[in-house]
Amino acid sequence: MELVGLFIVWMILYGGYYFLTRYAGLEKKAGIYGSIAIFIALCILIAGFELLIYYIVGILLIGIFLIGKRNSVIRSWAKREYDYITPYDFSDRISKLTNPNEEAIPYNRVRHFSAESGILTEDEGVFAISYDAHPHDDEVAFIEYGILVTTKGILIKNRVKDEAAEGKQYKVEEIAIPYQDVFFVKLNRDNVIMILRKGKLLPTIIKGESEARAKLIVNILKEAINSGWSLNCSRELGKLKEAQDNAIVEELADLDRKEQIAQAEATAKINEQAAAFDDASTKAVTLGMQADVAKGFKLNQINDRFGGAQGHGHAAEQAGQVKDFWLGKNPVALGGTHEKHGADRVIGIINKKYIQTKFYASPSKTIGAVFSSETGQPLYMNKGKMMIIEVPKDQHSKCVKLMAQKISEGKVPGETNPANAANYVKKGALTYKQSQIATKSIFERNSTIQLNGQTVEVGFGKKLLYSAGLDFATGAALALPGSLVSFVWVYANSVWQGTDSDEALNRATKAIVKPILTSAVMYTVASQFSKSLKAAAGNTNNATALTVATGNMIKKVAGTSKIDTEIIASKTLGTLAVVATVGPDVTRFLVGRISPQQLTKNLASTGAGMVVGGWLGSVVPVVGTAVGAAVLPSVVL
Repeated sequence: MELVGLFIVWMILYGGYYFLTRYAGLEKKAGIYGSIAIFIALCILIAGFELLIYYIVGILLIGIFLIGKRNSVIRSWAKREYDYITPYDFSDRISKLTNPNEEAIPYNRVRHFSAESGILTEDEGVFAISYDAHPHDDEVAFIEYGILVTTKGILIKNRVKDEAAEGKQYKVEEIAIPYQDVFFVKLNRDNVIMILRKGKLLPTIIKGESEARAKLIVNILKEAINSGWSLNCSRELGKLKEAQDNAIVEELADLDRKEQIAQAEATAKINEQAAAFDDASTKAVTLGMQADVAKGFKLNQINDRFGGAQGHGHAAEQAGQVKDFWLGKNPVALGGTHEKHGADRVIGIINKKYIQTKFYASPSKTIGAVFSSETGQPLYMNKGKMMIIEVPKDQHSKCVKLMAQKISEGKVPGETNPANAANYVKKGALTYKQSQIATKSIFERNSTIQLNGQTVEVGFGKKLLYSAGLDFATGAALALPGSLVSFVWVYANSVWQGTDSDEALNRATKAIVKPILTSAVMYTVASQFSKSLKAAAGNTNNATALTVATGNMIKKVAGTSKIDTEIIASKTLGTLAVVATVGPDVTRFLVGRISPQQLTKNLASTGAGMVVGGWLGSVVPVVGTAVGAAVLPSVVL
C-alpha cells in the first residue's frame, strides 16, 4: 500500500509540476521534475501520508518557484542592452522574414482590414510592413481573412464556424497582438502559439493557424523580443507622435495672422449671406401662400360661422376638418358647396368615407336631423349607403345607442346589425357647448351663448381656447404644404453651399416652422377680427380708420349690411402678411438703421415689393399700413 500511495503521489506531483511549467513557458528537463517529485513524495511518506495538506503545500511551492522564475526572465529581458532601433529599422528586419516578392501593400484594403483593431493608426512611425489577406471564394461580402504585420503589432483574421448559428454559417475571429511587453513566445505541437506578456499572468494561446503562418508569427515576435522592440516600441512611437503633434502646432502658429482674419471674415460673410437668404426665402414663402391660406375663409364658411344661427355647426365642421388633417386622413371639405343633403367632407384616399356633421342641443335632435320626418329614411346617402354622422363629442355614446335603435327599426339601408351602429356615428372634435363658444370672437365683449334654454356668459379664456385655438390650428394646417417647399429649398441650398447636414437641417426646420406659425397667427387674428370689424364697420364714423386694414372696400359699404365677413378676413390677412414680412424692415428704416435703398432691396429680395405695390401702389404707403395695423385694435374695441 505504501508503494501504491508513493506512486500515486509521485504521478500527481510530477503531472502538476510539468503542466505548470509548460503553461508558464519555461523549459526544464523531465528528470529534474521527477527528482523533485520523488523527493516530495518521500517526505509525504515519512510524514504519514497526510496527502491533502502536503499536496497543497507542494503546489504552492511550485507556483511560487514558477512565478519567481517568470519574474527572473522578465528582469533579464528588461535589463538586457539592446541596440537603438527606429520603427523603420524594425520594418527592415521583419521584411527579411516575409516574402520579399509580395505585391505593394494595398492601402485602402489594409485600412479596412484594421479598422477597429488599433494595430494601424495615422500616427507617425506606425505603418504596414506585410499584408497577406484575401476573401473567401464562397462569400459575397468584402471580408478578407489573413494577417497584417505593422510596426505596432500583428493582426490576424480567421473565418471560423459560428456555433451559435444554425446551418453552415461563419463569423470573423480577430486576434490583435501588440508587440509591447511581449517577453516570451513558443511554438508547441499542433502549431499552437503561446505568448507571455509583462503585466498579464495568463498566456495568450493562438490555435488553428497553418504551420507556415504559425512559424512566421513566432519568428516576428522573437525578432521583436530579441531586438528590444517589444520593450521600447510604445516609447519610441510615442516620441514620434509627440514630434508630429508639435510640428502641426508650430505650422498652425506660423500661419499668417492676416490670412486667418480674412478666412474668419469670409466665413462670417457666408453665414450672414446664408441667414439673409433663409430669411428672404421664408418671407417670400409666407407672402406667396397667403392666397391659398385666404381660401380657408371660404373653405371653412366663415360667413356662416360668425353670422348665422347655425354657426356652431359650421364651427364643428371646421374643427372636424382640421382634426382629420393633422391625423393624416386627407380630408376634402365639401360643405362650402351647400349641396342639399350633401356631405360636409370626405376623408381617405382609397376607401373614401363621406361625413355629415350634425350638432344639435340633444342627442335625439342630432340623430333625428339625419332622418326624414315624413318617411323616416336617412337623408344623407352616398351610393346607396348612409353617410357617417359626426356628432358632438359629449353626445357620442347616446347617439350610438339611438343609431342602433334606428338599425333595429330597419331605417338604415344595408345594415341589420345594431352592434355596427358605431360605424355610422363619428365623435366630433368639439362638444356642443364648445361649438357654440367657437362662434364668438376674442375681440368681442360680453359674449353669451344659449345652452339648455339658459343664457351662459363666455369668458375670454374659453374663447381663446376654442375659437382662436380652432383658427390657429386651421391656419397652421393651411400653411403646411407651402412651408414644406421652404423646408426643401432651404435645406438643399444650404447643402449646395457646403453647410454640414446638421446645420442645414436646423436652418430648414426654422424655414418650415416660421411660415407655419406666422400664417397661423395671421389667420387667427384675421378670422377673429372679421366679426368685430363687421360690427364696427357698420358705423360710418369708423370707415376711414378701418381702411388701413381692409382697403377702400370698407368705405364703399360702410353703414350698410353689405359687408362680407369673408372679404374682411381676407383683406385683413393680406395686410397682416405685409406687416409681418415687411414690418421689421420698415421699423429699421424709420429708426435709421437701414437706408431707403436697403429697404427697397429687402422688399425686392422677398418679392414683398410686388405684393405691396399691388395692394398699396408704392413702397411708402407700407409705413402707413404698418402704423394703421398697430392702432387697429384700439379702433375696434
